[in-house]
Amino acid sequence: MIAPVSLEKFREYELAAFVRVTQRKLTYGYGAKDKFCGQGLPIRYGKIDCSGFNRTLMQYAVGVPFKDYPDGSWNQCRWLAENGYQSISYNEVPTRYGVHIAFHHTNGRGADPVGHVWAVVSWPDSCHTVESYGNNGPGSRDWNTPKLLHIVDECFFIGALV
Repeated sequence: MIAPVSLEKFREYELAAFVRVTQRKLTYGYGAKDKFCGQGLPIRYGKIDCSGFNRTLMQYAVGVPFKDYPDGSWNQCRWLAENGYQSISYNEVPTRYGVHIAFHHTNGRGADPVGHVWAVVSWPDSCHTVESYGNNGPGSRDWNTPKLLHIVDECFFIGALV
């Protein structure tokens, strides 16, 4: 399955989250979710973890295909596989333009005891993450940040930006 991702909505949500972080109104919170998930902007939460942010971002940017996308990185990974999204090598991300979702499984590669999920946006001239991560909250890193390369266990292609 491939779901077209609204570039406008993806960028709008990404920017709104990053602005709230810089204003110190949004931080990372382990286990924190968006209780208004699916209602779009404005952002109404002050803390969010990786799977909560990924769920809210994808429901906003993709819409109906992600209406049942669950919380929890393990649940999200299983949901993508069960719904026919294509599993790809993380090394393919820079050459497959669009949106991807990558996972580190609890005690997976790198033996980190906490799972993680992050979106990756790939363009011809750029490839970066959109994620909520510890000591930061929502933010962005290069897709090939050594920490991510060390822990990535699985990656899915979601769709092209339209």
